Amino acid sequence: MMVFFNINGINTITLFVFYLFSYFLLFSGQNGQYLVNADLILNPVNGHYYENFTDYSLWKNFAAAQTFLSSYLEYQFVSDNFFVGNSFSMYTGISDQASEGTYRYLDGPEMGDLVYTMHDDLCHTFCPWEKDKPSMDTTLNAVTFGSQIGYSGTLYNGKKTLRAQAETGNAAYLCEYNDPNEIQVIGRVPTRGGMVTIKNAPTNSEISFQNVNGSTPLSCIKTVQVNPSSISCTIGSGVGTGSYRLLLKPPGDIDWTTTKAHLFYQTPYIISLIPPIDAGGVVTIIGENFGITMTGLEVQVGPPVLVEGVRIGVPCQNIGMINFHQYITCTVTGFKDPYPVFVNVNGNPHLTYHQTIYSRTQQEFYGMYEDHGIDVMYPFFKTSTSGGDIPGIQTYVKNEVNRQELWSWLPTYSTCIIFSNSTYFWIPVLYTAGGVWKEYMTNNVITPFYDSQYTPPAVNDTLPVLYGLDYNRIAGSNPVFGTSLKRCNMGAYVPIPPKLPVNYIVRVATTGGDMEIPMRNLGSFPGCVVTGNGAYLPCATDAIRKLLYTTAPPTVGGTNAYIYTNIWGNGNINFNVAAIQPSITTLSNVNTTGGTVVVAGDNFFNSPAQVVLKIGSTTYPVTFTTDHKVLSFQIGPGAGSIPISLTVGGQATIPDKTPFFYARPGITRLYPAIFEQESTSITVKGYNFAPSYTNLIDFNDGTSCQQYDTQDYGTIICTTPSTFTPGVKEASVSVQGIGSGETFKFVVYQNPIILSIVSPPVMGGVVSIIGSGLANIDPLGGNLNGTVTIQTKQGQNYTVLIQDSCTTSTDTLLVCPVNAGTGIGHNLTIEFNYDGGFARNTTKEFSYQPPSIDQCSPIVQGKSGLISIIGNNIVNQNLTIQIADSNCEIKSVIAPTKAMCLFNGLPPPPQNGSGMPVNVTVDGLTTVRSIYFYTQIKQCPGNCSEHGICDVSTGQCTCDYEWDGISCNEFTPISMGGNVTFEISDTSGGTTIRTPTSSFNVAITHIREKDIDGNIIKVVKMTDVIWKNVITNATDDHGNPVIYLSGRFPNEDVILSFKITLYSNPTTIIFANQNMSIWANSIKYNIELTGWHFDSLLNNIELIYLSQHKITACSSDTSTVSETWYEIYTGEAIMKARFSDRMWVDDGIVKSQLVGIPLKDPLYSDIIYPPGELPEDYSNLLISITIPYFSERVEIDPNFGSLLRDDEGCDNEQKWKLPVIVTMSIVGAAALVALTAWVLKKKFMRIRLLEFKLKRLSSKSSSPKN
Repeated sequence: MMVFFNINGINTITLFVFYLFSYFLLFSGQNGQYLVNADLILNPVNGHYYENFTDYSLWKNFAAAQTFLSSYLEYQFVSDNFFVGNSFSMYTGISDQASEGTYRYLDGPEMGDLVYTMHDDLCHTFCPWEKDKPSMDTTLNAVTFGSQIGYSGTLYNGKKTLRAQAETGNAAYLCEYNDPNEIQVIGRVPTRGGMVTIKNAPTNSEISFQNVNGSTPLSCIKTVQVNPSSISCTIGSGVGTGSYRLLLKPPGDIDWTTTKAHLFYQTPYIISLIPPIDAGGVVTIIGENFGITMTGLEVQVGPPVLVEGVRIGVPCQNIGMINFHQYITCTVTGFKDPYPVFVNVNGNPHLTYHQTIYSRTQQEFYGMYEDHGIDVMYPFFKTSTSGGDIPGIQTYVKNEVNRQELWSWLPTYSTCIIFSNSTYFWIPVLYTAGGVWKEYMTNNVITPFYDSQYTPPAVNDTLPVLYGLDYNRIAGSNPVFGTSLKRCNMGAYVPIPPKLPVNYIVRVATTGGDMEIPMRNLGSFPGCVVTGNGAYLPCATDAIRKLLYTTAPPTVGGTNAYIYTNIWGNGNINFNVAAIQPSITTLSNVNTTGGTVVVAGDNFFNSPAQVVLKIGSTTYPVTFTTDHKVLSFQIGPGAGSIPISLTVGGQATIPDKTPFFYARPGITRLYPAIFEQESTSITVKGYNFAPSYTNLIDFNDGTSCQQYDTQDYGTIICTTPSTFTPGVKEASVSVQGIGSGETFKFVVYQNPIILSIVSPPVMGGVVSIIGSGLANIDPLGGNLNGTVTIQTKQGQNYTVLIQDSCTTSTDTLLVCPVNAGTGIGHNLTIEFNYDGGFARNTTKEFSYQPPSIDQCSPIVQGKSGLISIIGNNIVNQNLTIQIADSNCEIKSVIAPTKAMCLFNGLPPPPQNGSGMPVNVTVDGLTTVRSIYFYTQIKQCPGNCSEHGICDVSTGQCTCDYEWDGISCNEFTPISMGGNVTFEISDTSGGTTIRTPTSSFNVAITHIREKDIDGNIIKVVKMTDVIWKNVITNATDDHGNPVIYLSGRFPNEDVILSFKITLYSNPTTIIFANQNMSIWANSIKYNIELTGWHFDSLLNNIELIYLSQHKITACSSDTSTVSETWYEIYTGEAIMKARFSDRMWVDDGIVKSQLVGIPLKDPLYSDIIYPPGELPEDYSNLLISITIPYFSERVEIDPNFGSLLRDDEGCDNEQKWKLPVIVTMSIVGAAALVALTAWVLKKKFMRIRLLEFKLKRLSSKSSSPKN
């Protein structure tokens, strides 16, 4: 905003932003005269500052601040503060320059908004006009505000009014400054109610208004946050009028804040006046915004009179209101001239000199316009005649009565110029041969012009003439068209019969009520008569909104004839009133047994005779609960959804069919709630079942009940499907397609099934039950009352609560504690109990673990002696021990792992060299293993060279410290040891023993089957093996590194498994019930072969070993092979290999021996040499281990080591040294995968595997007790 300052008399232009909260401002005006003072003046009501300019050009620069009086409060402030005396006027900021007669704000927050329209004499804000209100003069495009001395009867007791003026620059100019961010109320509310906008208010504030006179606050019916800075407020009708100050309560505030913004109601609008027939009669004023009560309503009609020096309008008394806001009636004494008309509604005044006045003699309305030239008024009249709302303008006098009536209405102080003691009006006429005629402007109806004296114009000439109303003659001197001579103008408005829109039908609720009927050409003509169905109905017209108001009685049907007649009788209008079609909002449903259905909606009328209600094709009589709104009817048993149709007075609902639903069914109980998987008859209890209709019981697994028997409305019996799977189920019911919308839970189960019981150890521990249906949790919630009962054959009972002692992680495994016991024939019962006495159970026999045999101590054949049986689950409960066919007398049971018995040593050993069978029976459970051998005296090689101890049972030496070799004949000082690496091949499983000077390759090359005659049946090569499982990072219980390899041959079921252990220190192990010495710094194999399918029970297989070394200068051809060991000498090193003389075959022990393969055997041709090496550079030794027939598995246990010379020479007298192993690695790129099971057998199922693991668990849970 640009503001001017005066500093020391020097004119300066400065930009300044004004804020309401800063009241201390340095403002001064441009040099010039001020009427009161030279300072800006603050209006405390609205917080705005005002300044007076005398320079028009400067005022124009302040267009945004040009003042217009928007309320009576502002009018009073400006009048009181800027005027001295009654002879001053100043320009304000409205203009009709853009459109003549239509005045708008020049700028500011309401720029472009309407202020006043001259044609309708409609004030949109606040218009303190006198009789010299703004005109149609094209040269007048500004408005002055000031005193009106010299004119009679100023409205406000001699105060100031507005009028239009040319911008002459010889008056003062008023400016108003405000903060653009201040809180404002935009818009004015009609007294019937409306909407305003509050700008710059805090977001989401509460809105209220307080009347300046202190009356009850005015609240918003509805508020909407239009945008962050604007809130719309809707104010209802009937709330009063006047000025209201805006109150705000921002979010979070407790108290209301009073702002400086005001709410104003719209200014009264006067359209027409109907004068009394006789003086002193009733005056009817037609308009808008007259308020809702007569309180605060002031009406004056007629010329003002002088009362104590002040001109006051003639009061209109006995004020009444018809159709509030729009019609005022009052009485006036000595009525003569109606002008001016003044209405003041609670401080909102309006005065007019040219509202239309109704002539009862001519049945026309007449309006007076000020002294404008015909060049202005004629085009105005011409454009005003277009359209149907203003019926037309005639500017002639019909007859003498008409002339005298119009003359009597002229005010004493007419705004028209008096010319030769006569009042002249401009009248356009058309002169034709034979006389002067007047034309109707809208319909070109030609009517004779009433005139007794005139000077005729030229023939066929259309021009305005001056007509003297007082003596009925045309002026002798007629100015030409376009003259600037100003005289009065008069318009006569001829009523044209109102019309309805084409094919218009008025719809009303069946209750009857108010109707608003839009009518064209309704104009400003009051009064109406409406008849409908033979009765007179109250009615009124709204000239503003062009509506006919009337009230219809209760109505039904689509055609009801009504007639509208206006008060002049110039046309009747027939129209139809139709009842609004009925509508259904809610339908109550009833049980399937039938009952009362309540239909709620609207426009049902009040007579059952007019209502036709059908469910399907059946019609039901109705009764009214509430007229027009609620009806009911009785319906019989049924189910599902049925279309309902309702017509009232022949009019159907939209849509014409609404579905009616019987009540949804539901399930309250289903029993048995827990039942077996087999097809079961169940009973479903509930409600809203329907015999003779389709009743379905559906389950959440997609199945449904079968063989229904719907016994009544609350019981359904059906059979469950045979395809039910165990688990928690949910049942739902539907009747005739209407579902329950809810489900009922029940349980389908199998009786507990025990597939197997993992036997517990004889010392007790846990019993593992494998099966299904073993969960200890009720699927419907909570723990079951379940027990596991174990009954021994001695009748001892052990009862364990499942939830206390037994554990389960799945429905297939139950683990329970059990006491010590032996034997077979024990019963294990699982029972689950449910509420109501229902139980499910199963029983299965089980046994304790049988005894196991691991080792037997030998005696010399033919001599009796005590032997030790080492194993597990050996207790003195019906214990018997046999070796071969001889009893071994029980002497003692030291622990479940060891028993002592006296054996006579008489049974001869088997001819095939296998072990003798050992039979141990505990309480009926027997275990037999062929593992017993008599003590055999075997000579050790070289009697161990007197540097070791001979084990006569195996013929193997245990060498003294620093002595090694098969016969302990190699002196091997440890301190002289060298480095040796052991490399494991991932293709053959063989080992390369690599020394600093040489290397040995030890590997299984072939496995072949031979018949009894030595014929080869089948050969597999190790080069074809496919390793499936490789573990390289394991250790044994003593920390020795261990490698696991497992693989199979293509198209074979044979599985070959290696456990390879690297021993750094000498030790002794037990293999096949035989002690076996392990060399220091050696490597030991456990080789297991499974899945070999023999062609005959008499066949055997050969496990072929290759020992290979590269020939050196010190090499010799000497290779020593015995039945259990062999050595290879190279000069620099000795490779030594030793095998147990026993092997495991299935669950028995048999003797084993090494057999050299002759050089002519074709297997030598299959030997593979390192890349780039020549066969003649290598020495090869093939040996075989002969394995008899086996059904499941065979296991052998070789051990390999090496000795090195203490130097690189070939002198045999040099000492040998024991190599120190520094590494063991897998050579190649085999995939490393987890070893899932050491023993892989095709016939093992998942349950067998689980059982196998649980057996190990059970055996470990029992420990020997002393």
